[in-house]
Amino acid sequence: MKILKEMEDKKIEVTDVTFTTVLDALYKKDMDDEAEKLWNEMVKRDAISYNFLMTSYCKSGKIDEAKKVYESLEGMGLHANAATYRILVYYLCRNEDYEGAHKVFKKSVEFQKIPDFGTLKLLVEGLVMQGNRKNAKGLIRTVKKKFPPSFLNAWKKVKVELGLVSESVSSDPVDVVQEATG
Repeated sequence: MKILKEMEDKKIEVTDVTFTTVLDALYKKDMDDEAEKLWNEMVKRDAISYNFLMTSYCKSGKIDEAKKVYESLEGMGLHANAATYRILVYYLCRNEDYEGAHKVFKKSVEFQKIPDFGTLKLLVEGLVMQGNRKNAKGLIRTVKKKFPPSFLNAWKKVKVELGLVSESVSSDPVDVVQEATG
């Protein structure tokens, strides 16, 4: 806090990036009390970023704390954005909580804030690895409805790689439509 004060005194802008970098470092060093003080300072300055807080918790292995932040957004009248969903889905997958990540994905669809391809690919791979092919196929079907055809070519490749559809089916447009609706 002293260094942040010195920065301000010298007219050096203290940005969200500055706060979150320090916040991340504090959590990594298990200095939770200091991190909470910094968080309170961020709130006073209206420089809060729940996504950065969630990221800091996740990087520090505090997934349950990140989930609490995510769950508290709605209670505070705030709405998650695509980055919020991407962060949580990604780290839940990294911790092999594919069922939890899938629930967050479904919520993202509800609010039209679907995470990026790389994050969802990680989720689909995890669902298939755990034998949950039904949810993996459902996720791909949902994404296919939401994104343009140019984006969907990558999903065709993933489906073949994971054995969710045969290569011969994926190359035939009629079969692709039948597979997506079936």
